[in-house]
Amino acid sequence: MMPKFATVLFFCTLAVMIAGLGWVGMTRRSIARDIVQLRQELESLHKSTRLDKALRTQFGKDVELIASVFDQCRTADDLPRLGGHRIISNADNGESVAFYVPEGSHQLGVRCVWKPTAVKTNSATSPETDTATAEPLVGESTWSIPLVAERSYLFDRVGSWNDVQPIGWKLSCNDESAFPARTEMLPLPPLRADGGSWSTYRRAVFPNQVNFKVLGDAAGRAFIPSPLRLAEWTRYGRIDDVGLKIDFKLTLTSDNPPVVSATDAEVCLILSQGDRLGDYLGGGRYAVRTH
Repeated sequence: MMPKFATVLFFCTLAVMIAGLGWVGMTRRSIARDIVQLRQELESLHKSTRLDKALRTQFGKDVELIASVFDQCRTADDLPRLGGHRIISNADNGESVAFYVPEGSHQLGVRCVWKPTAVKTNSATSPETDTATAEPLVGESTWSIPLVAERSYLFDRVGSWNDVQPIGWKLSCNDESAFPARTEMLPLPPLRADGGSWSTYRRAVFPNQVNFKVLGDAAGRAFIPSPLRLAEWTRYGRIDDVGLKIDFKLTLTSDNPPVVSATDAEVCLILSQGDRLGDYLGGGRYAVRTH
């Protein structure tokens, strides 16, 4: 006896429903596993973000701490024996600059430029005499000093605030056996300093560190590093009746290959500039492909 059509339809529908329920069950279990995995990945990202934020905060605190230590140093022997891969420098006055250079080849550039600011005339009928006095007081001196790597240095202005003395500079190292102290005087008559101005510079960067903007601007071209500015200030003084302005500028040039910090590397990847990134070198830095 042939089964009725309704019976066949019922059992077919029941089989489809059972299969559907099985598929729904499997799908729900798969979705549940995916949710658990996504939650784990999200928690991992949150943990990584919190860790990255904590590391950046700690890095900022470390820089402030080192700058504070540098502030307390009065001689090169006081400077700490730092390590790591970064250039550390602190200049918050117009008297001295403390800095550390890591591994690699580095040269300190010193540039001094001076010129008269004003001339006091004794007589309105004899300005030629005052001009003649001021003209020799225009000049410039530059030095390029090779540094010993992995050492700390102290750059000091030489000259008194109160007495009439020659003015110059002194560079000393916390390892005098590796780098003897060096003193240079400006080719100027003795003068009395009577004021100055300066900008605060605090550096904690890798030698030849570049950011994503520099990489983007240099796309398709070889990277040419720029000297790192460590400090600049202006001193005012007086020689006889001539006021004098002396500008000091310190820069650091390194032969180290260009690198990108890990933070800027993340931005490079987001901006699709990852093709300029090379291998990870450790210490929070990536190599840069220079071509």
